[in-house]
Amino acid sequence: MNASSFDPAYADVPAEQRERLKAFRAEHPAKSLDVDGKHWSYLTCGTGEKTLLFLAGAFLPADMWFYTIGELEKSFRILAPETNMLVGLSARQALDALPRLMDAEGVQKASVVGLSAGGGMAQMLLQEHPERVENLVLSHTGIIERRPDHPELERQVRRLTWLIRVLPVSLVRRVLLKRTSGTLPVSSEWRQFHDAYFRESSAAITKDMVISFLQNGLELRREYQYKPEAFAGWAGRVLLLNSQDDTVTMGNLDRLRQRFPEADVHIFEEGGHHTFMLYPEAYTAILEDFLRRG
Repeated sequence: MNASSFDPAYADVPAEQRERLKAFRAEHPAKSLDVDGKHWSYLTCGTGEKTLLFLAGAFLPADMWFYTIGELEKSFRILAPETNMLVGLSARQALDALPRLMDAEGVQKASVVGLSAGGGMAQMLLQEHPERVENLVLSHTGIIERRPDHPELERQVRRLTWLIRVLPVSLVRRVLLKRTSGTLPVSSEWRQFHDAYFRESSAAITKDMVISFLQNGLELRREYQYKPEAFAGWAGRVLLLNSQDDTVTMGNLDRLRQRFPEADVHIFEEGGHHTFMLYPEAYTAILEDFLRRG
């Protein structure tokens, strides 16, 4: 968003929150990595000895983490790519590119923080490159596993693809936002900011992006094989984060606990799928405590 349109878009947002995002964007210019002829944007900042790799949720830019990065960059080195979906990269292309991104920034190992779709990417990175992962934080996410025989899921994807093609893109964006946001808690002081930010970020979503996301998810279920033996000797720590009112992923928590039985677990009372933005202070405090204890 350019400077002239930023203030009107965030006019109803408390000034301190609005100015915090504006300052973050001005002070954190994006870099890019060439991946199969496409430019994958990412943020890099911070001066700490340890590195954090933040993996964004579906259709979201890297500055979805702006509050958390702003608090942690004083103590940690930060790498944060935007979601691969915004640039048209498949999960496989992005997964193969992440070690290259780390190499480009001189990072051998990082604690990986993945939210939603980024949490799926984080799980795959641990399996395929455990030597690059120091610790793992899976926030409001699901299980990555192979389920090749799922004809009903394939039918659902075909129906959704047809609907997306015939519906106005504005309606598709609203449905996506409603699906992930749920009912916003009245106690959040960031509700107006949340609405403005997601209106802004959803404007970049196209029908092709959503269809590609659905088809990519189907492909992962057909082909991606979970292999715990690939990281059996991994010595890192795991933190699982979710919220009681997250209707999108809370149902996956027990299975994540089974997969990572030694993991620390923190459940927020409210905030749904977007607790990271609706309660950024509490979210960042829990994350920072885990990282410092590590």
